[in-house]
Parts: sequence; structure tokens; C-alpha cells
Amino acid sequence: MVLRGEPGIGKSRLALAASELVQRDGGTVGELFGSALHAGVGLHPVRTLLERRCGISRLTDDADRLRLLRAELVAEELDPETAVPLLAPVLGIGPKEGYVPVAALPCRGREGIQSRSSVGGYR
Repeated sequence: MVLRGEPGIGKSRLALAASELVQRDGGTVGELFGSALHAGVGLHPVRTLLERRCGISRLTDDADRLRLLRAELVAEELDPETAVPLLAPVLGIGPKEGYVPVAALPCRGREGIQSRSSVGGYR
């Protein structure tokens, strides 16, 4: 879900209300926070979440990273063939480890990224 708009229009309140609805219906809500220490590292909060969910440490080699990512996706009932090419690069796993990368598409800034980046119901 993406909420955007001018400052002060209630985006934070709307996000809180949405998270309360999800929790009330039995869903899981996760919060990701960036850090000024990782400003130069793209998607650092997402990478940290994926590593935690998959049981990946900084010592895990790329082949095991891919194996653990696939196992987590299967456990969450997501299609690895669709999700791995999108998530493996976030974990620093290259295609040489055994997946077909996503073809590069022309992108129109943030809107283009947001419209193509959804993996689907990751809980």
C-alpha cells in the first residue's frame, strides 16, 4: 500500500487505521524503518526483514541465501518463480546462483517503481 500526499493531510493516521483493520482481521502488520546510517544502501529495511524471515546471516553464502529465500516463499505460499527474481537482488544474490533475472523495463521514477514492485501478499 502506498500513501502519498501533501504534509498534514492525514497519511499517518490513515496508515494507522489501515494497520488496525489488518490486525483486527487477524493479519500481521510489519513496520520497517530506515536509518541515516544506511542512507546509501537501497532497500536496507526490506533486506533486513527478508534476512530475518529467511534465517540468513552475513555469513550465509549466496547459494544458501537463495535456497533459504525459496523455502520462505514456499512456506508463505508465494510463487518462487515470480518472487525470487524480484527479491534475490535485494539480498545480494546474483542470477548465476540459479534464477532468471527480471528483464529491465523503462522506468518513470518513483511511480514506475511502485507500480511494478509489488510481490503480493507477503505476510
